[in-house]
Amino acid sequence: MRAFISWSGGKDCTLALHHFLSNPQNKACYLVHFQTEESGISKHHRFGKDVFDMQSDSLDIPLLYEEVTAMGYEHHLKRIIDRCKSEGIYAGVFGDIFLEEHRAWIERICKESNITALFPLWGMNTLSAVREFCNLGYKARVTGTREEEEFLPLKGMDINNEFIQKIQTIEGADPCGEKGEYHTMAYDGPLFKKIISIIAILLLLLPGIKLSAENFRRIISLTPSVTQSIYYLGAREALVGCTSYCHIAKKDGVEIVSSAIKPNLEKIAALKPDLVLASGMISERDINTLRRLGIKVEILSTPKSYEEICTQFAAIGKLTGKEHEANQIIKNSRERVNSVYTKMRASGKRDRFFIQIGAAPIYTVIPHTFMDDYIKFSYGENIACDLESGTIGREFVVARDPDYIFIVTMGIVGKNEESVWRGFRNLKAVRKNKIFILESEQACQPTPVTFAETLEIINKYISEK
Repeated sequence: MRAFISWSGGKDCTLALHHFLSNPQNKACYLVHFQTEESGISKHHRFGKDVFDMQSDSLDIPLLYEEVTAMGYEHHLKRIIDRCKSEGIYAGVFGDIFLEEHRAWIERICKESNITALFPLWGMNTLSAVREFCNLGYKARVTGTREEEEFLPLKGMDINNEFIQKIQTIEGADPCGEKGEYHTMAYDGPLFKKIISIIAILLLLLPGIKLSAENFRRIISLTPSVTQSIYYLGAREALVGCTSYCHIAKKDGVEIVSSAIKPNLEKIAALKPDLVLASGMISERDINTLRRLGIKVEILSTPKSYEEICTQFAAIGKLTGKEHEANQIIKNSRERVNSVYTKMRASGKRDRFFIQIGAAPIYTVIPHTFMDDYIKFSYGENIACDLESGTIGREFVVARDPDYIFIVTMGIVGKNEESVWRGFRNLKAVRKNKIFILESEQACQPTPVTFAETLEIINKYISEK
């Protein structure tokens, strides 16, 4: 059967598409989206045609993007149906689950137009539906929520087991968001040829950043990765202060105004910055003091994923007047990351990874951190995928028996750790000589450039025979 897919860009229409295509005799001929907002941005999903174009490209299904005029939604749906019928398409797929009134309206229009309306998800338990979406390997990000306080923390979350548990704690909330609790953008999964960029969308979700047209000319960075980002953007001339851990800026003679967690407030005030970019490690008391001095402070928390890395970088680009440069760097990074991911995914092999950060105590990369994305984009499995805390013992690693061990640390410490692990001769990674060291100044810096560089190094090691 040939059909068009009613497309909002979210998880429900993606799951409906998956169900429809589970029959090999079916073909999805078009993704159809009706835009009702004059701005071109959906007030619920918070994204527009650029995202739909990327989804269309990744799914390899053409997009029909219909702007709804004063003629009304029904008029435009019938117009699209007539076009599809002219091409031999006599069915439409819709992602409705239980809204009877909406289904009846769709069925009436389709009946009047002599086509078949298909509802692959109809009658599903909504908790089962969202779990199936995750279990199939699809990924989506919450891009909009209802305005009630209990729903706002959902914004920016990925649809995963953590999300499912969280929304079940909200009284009366539907797990699938069928009462408008939240809206999503699907960006990866079995039908996607490549991961979708959601940088522009995440700019709307990044907490604490109120972007304006103002370009700041005297910036103090209290985070090494932010300092590195400023250099990548070519905005060094705006940087007037940094931390003792911002090595590139120290060598450049930039004023040191802070340790990793304790800023020198007098020094900062003396430099008369128009913007201070701080991390979540700086105390609330110090932040409030700076603000009382009339200094604008933005908090840039450590990104929890590659997507958030790119989002934060784009935000820094806007703050420094380097939006074009930021977009180009992100585009280049994404191409490099997708290249590695596509290559590893094509192999069909999912190896087990242990990434160690530090030695006393041993600490491993855990889910919902940007470093876990090194494993995801390598199409691997994290041996710590079920942990909430990263502190482990060597016996844990022995029991999980990884295919690869990556030690993220500097100098002699890394070599010592490698030597210790090689003493565990029954480990698969030891037997196959798959223990590698990654430089922390590169692997632990959440920027689009260093992320792509580190991922490529990991890929190089994995590809070695």
